[in-house]
Amino acid sequence: MRVAINGYGRVARALISHWEELESPPNIVLVRNSSHQWRGENFQGQSLMEEHTKLDQLEDLKIDCWFELTPAREDEAKEIHTQLMELTDKGVSLIIANKVPLLYDYKALKDSADKNRVLLGLSGVLGAALPSQALVHYGTLGSKIISMEAILNGTTNFILTAMEEGLSFEEALKKAQEMGIAETDPIRDIQGFDSAIKMALLASVVRNQNIFFEKEDVQGIKGISLKRIEEEKINGRRLRLVASFRNEKVKVELKSYTMDHGFYHTKGSQKALMLETSQLSQILLVGGDSGLKEVAASLHRDLLWIEEIQNLTR
Repeated sequence: MRVAINGYGRVARALISHWEELESPPNIVLVRNSSHQWRGENFQGQSLMEEHTKLDQLEDLKIDCWFELTPAREDEAKEIHTQLMELTDKGVSLIIANKVPLLYDYKALKDSADKNRVLLGLSGVLGAALPSQALVHYGTLGSKIISMEAILNGTTNFILTAMEEGLSFEEALKKAQEMGIAETDPIRDIQGFDSAIKMALLASVVRNQNIFFEKEDVQGIKGISLKRIEEEKINGRRLRLVASFRNEKVKVELKSYTMDHGFYHTKGSQKALMLETSQLSQILLVGGDSGLKEVAASLHRDLLWIEEIQNLTR
């Protein structure tokens, strides 16, 4: 596979490191940061010296798959979305770890991909190591998904678990940052918006239409006290930040669970997804720690899936 990487930050470097351990890694023919690029055959960490060129000037690279690993900046949503639409029109499959262009208009991008017979790998925006995209698609074929509940943010789950072990909110957050689980600026995570965005995108995939959320329906964990955690613990319960999609509405809230519920047993940066379906009853998926290693592996998983499908349809 001939692949391009747009965005040369921590995730991209982790992905390249993951590939370096493989016997047959993909051929990296393009790497771009915010202003410069490298292009050629089999990228080996060279400097990005060339200024950006238009996509039309990259056709000689014969890119099979484009990795969109740029930072999530809302003011760039339309620009990135337009570029991704152009790529699908050129027959390039996409693996996306930037939520912004998908939240801007997932449906248009999916329609363009279908029209041009290319694929969208979305593990990077739907829980990474947790294979939620595969579950809501292949895992529920022939059945309708009625509702979804999920723990989709590893940072908040790590903090809540650490507080159950006696750390304060601030201590737990600092530990998560030191371990590389939490971002330097974790505000979107702890306020619940990362969970809301992921659930909105997952719902968009399930319903094949653009699904959004209202800010007033989003609750985070900021300000939660150790006393509250301890009270739940005494009563045999655990708090989890849960995103849900029910009655075509996205909501994020702190929920309390006893040990007979699957979410009770999620620990650290683990995630979970529970589906209520029309024909397959209830399905629970638990696992998938947060971290650069896991994100890189999930992006590579998307690439293998795309390669497998393309080989079958040739």
